[in-house]
Amino acid sequence: MNRVRNMLMLVSMALATAAAAQNPSTKNIPIPQTGLRKAIDENNARWCEALRKGDAAAIGALYAEDGMEIATESGKVFRGPAQVRERWEKVFRDKVNIPLKASVLTLTVTQDGSTGVETGRFTYLYAPPHSVPVPVEGKYVVIWKQDKTGAWRVFVDMGLPG
Repeated sequence: MNRVRNMLMLVSMALATAAAAQNPSTKNIPIPQTGLRKAIDENNARWCEALRKGDAAAIGALYAEDGMEIATESGKVFRGPAQVRERWEKVFRDKVNIPLKASVLTLTVTQDGSTGVETGRFTYLYAPPHSVPVPVEGKYVVIWKQDKTGAWRVFVDMGLPG
């Protein structure tokens, strides 16, 4: 029960910080460099590179065994690295021409022990088959979980359009 309450509290904090991050007066406040922040920056770079290359396996590897991705466009939940990998394999096969350009901008990072919450903005530029490139922008909340090896993995990844 405590774990659920703590997770709900972290999500509430993330949503509140995401709202605060939209305030223009807070946009230029630097986020302190911590082990979590460094890991987020590295993993976000891996994410963008994997999207550019169409590497679904690299995307899946970012997720914890019990992690999940909630798809921005449909709200469908993909559980664990294998389902996340399969989802992106299908996206790369059916919906986009590679390379996909991607960027993420971390706006806030909050940490409580081995759990962290990141909010930010994303921009993707992709070309559906036989079409012109389409920009997609939105916000996101990622809950990070530190595994037994000390690596930070995605526990929950939720994108929001707009």
